[in-house]
Amino acid sequence: MPLWLIYHTPNTFEDVGSKQALVEDVTKIYTNVGLPPFYVVVNFIRLSSEDVWVGGEPRTERPFVRIMIDHIAVRLENDDSMYKRTSDAINNALKPHLADKGYGWEFHVDETERRLWRINGLIPPPFKSDDERKWANENKASPPLDLIRIFPSRYFFFKCEEIFPSLVDEVRSVNLRHSFVTGDDDVRLARRNLIQGLKPVPSPLRRIGFAAMLEAVAVHNIARHHELEARDV
Repeated sequence: MPLWLIYHTPNTFEDVGSKQALVEDVTKIYTNVGLPPFYVVVNFIRLSSEDVWVGGEPRTERPFVRIMIDHIAVRLENDDSMYKRTSDAINNALKPHLADKGYGWEFHVDETERRLWRINGLIPPPFKSDDERKWANENKASPPLDLIRIFPSRYFFFKCEEIFPSLVDEVRSVNLRHSFVTGDDDVRLARRNLIQGLKPVPSPLRRIGFAAMLEAVAVHNIARHHELEARDV
């Protein structure tokens, strides 16, 4: 959120500079209300003159730009003044790049369901929350602050996913032997819950789960080392 799809005819947005100038003005619309900059995704889609038809006729007289915008992170209040303020902000951002250059242009905005939205597999934090401010400051998605404070093992799993992406499927699918505890169903369940992110577990078991993740990394690296050695032979 938001996603901008900019359909444009030839002789418009032909160079990186013109695209960047528009994208910077578009991004400010959202960062001015506190949203993370990386939320803003803009795709330029170039069409030939024969591909753009308006009112049943090809639009070949002058450049034409059609913009589709999806808003997800924030849903506007059902208030005419709020809708006008948002539309005016978009108009003002587009004017120097479209209207002032004599282009024909049109845009519309859809508000889509926030609960069907994920970034890198994470649920985006609520608007104006501490976690969203963290995302804005870091300009990237990261695990929730509560997850880091309360469930360090699960946070470690997120870090493993970043560093060893191939390890994630391996840990989820293989029941690794654990040198610290054997034959304890409760501990195995706790470790599985930690890995799959299903539910919290008591603190001592959480520490064992953390050790299991450390061992998983070691097992992964040792297996990789043996694989490379075998190739050399």
